Amino acid sequence: MNTKEIRKRKGFYFCLLAFTSVLLLLLLSVVSLFWPTRRFSASERRNLAQRPKLSYEGIVDGTFSNEVESYLADQYPARDIWVYLNSLQNRILGIDYQNGIYRGKDGYLIQGFEKSEIDKEDQEKQKILNSFLERNSQLQSYVMLVPTASWILKDLLPSGAPQGDEKSWYESWISTSKISELSNVTVVDCADELAEAAKTNQIYYRTDHHWTTYGASAAFKELAKQMDLTYEEGDFEAYTVHAKFQGTMMSSSGFYSGTKDTIDLYLPKEPETILVTNKEAQTTTTTIYSEEGLLGNDPYEVFLGGNYGLLNIQTSSQSGRKLLLLKDSYANAMIGFLTPYFSEIDIVDPRYYSSDLDMQIAVNKYTDLLILYNLQSFAKDSSLALVLGEEAAE
Repeated sequence: MNTKEIRKRKGFYFCLLAFTSVLLLLLLSVVSLFWPTRRFSASERRNLAQRPKLSYEGIVDGTFSNEVESYLADQYPARDIWVYLNSLQNRILGIDYQNGIYRGKDGYLIQGFEKSEIDKEDQEKQKILNSFLERNSQLQSYVMLVPTASWILKDLLPSGAPQGDEKSWYESWISTSKISELSNVTVVDCADELAEAAKTNQIYYRTDHHWTTYGASAAFKELAKQMDLTYEEGDFEAYTVHAKFQGTMMSSSGFYSGTKDTIDLYLPKEPETILVTNKEAQTTTTTIYSEEGLLGNDPYEVFLGGNYGLLNIQTSSQSGRKLLLLKDSYANAMIGFLTPYFSEIDIVDPRYYSSDLDMQIAVNKYTDLLILYNLQSFAKDSSLALVLGEEAAE
């Protein structure tokens, strides 16, 4: 066979492959229009885009086309199978990075830290946070930004993995923000405690971005010291409530694994009385733990039952201290360590909170304020700045 014939044959196969691929994509797109619409993906643990409603405004401003694109992507026939096949292909090709997540050693999936330096958005957040802390100087305030696995377990990242340096960003943020110079503010650094605990115990879930309850307990040692709480490790006892936990990073990255973790609850040995009120849903319960959340699609929701704009916790503690906690979901595993030491705790998740925070502080007369976030969400999220800004109070 001469060179000309070989080129013709290659061209024929290339055109055939291209034609088949386009035909398959078109066929699947058409089928997706008649495929049963799913509301929730159990493997990805999120709500899926629903069929958009056609409107003149949506066509003009482009939102309709964006909604159609999201709908077709989410409702693609046999989507879970395609996600798995894509993961399998990446594994065969030796690809260790997908959707911002690295496939690390020892079964760990680790979310990469994207920032490398303090930018203008960070500086604006610093100004807003400083202003908020200064105008609420009557509160004893604590800022605890928790290192993630990309810092503490960086040795488990794939060799040569390009990423921002979480530790350097944190140190730069703290030094340039100058919050530690405010007389009423204590910056709680728990990196050393987590690094030490990681030598002997699991402080992060292997397929989820959250820390384990043991990780939260290690960080609480430093927080308790700074908040002047009489904490002793022997005051709590651990109970395993889930032994087959697989987290959201496995589904969002497509790096499927047989790795399963346990979820533990640390309960105080001394009996305590708890009353939790969901201000928005107007419901009450006598525990901070949710059996429904534990048995649902995301067992991490055993802590508080998930995330809400405002929760109020009344306890049997006689300390007289009243805490306002501004947080992301990392803090959920920490709540059980706080309840024995505060008579009342208001929990605000800025992602879902829409009220006037300054007014709430004025009315409730808190004694303490704790801002508790993991570094990754603190660096990326804008909701905290929106809630703390003076514009939100006007």
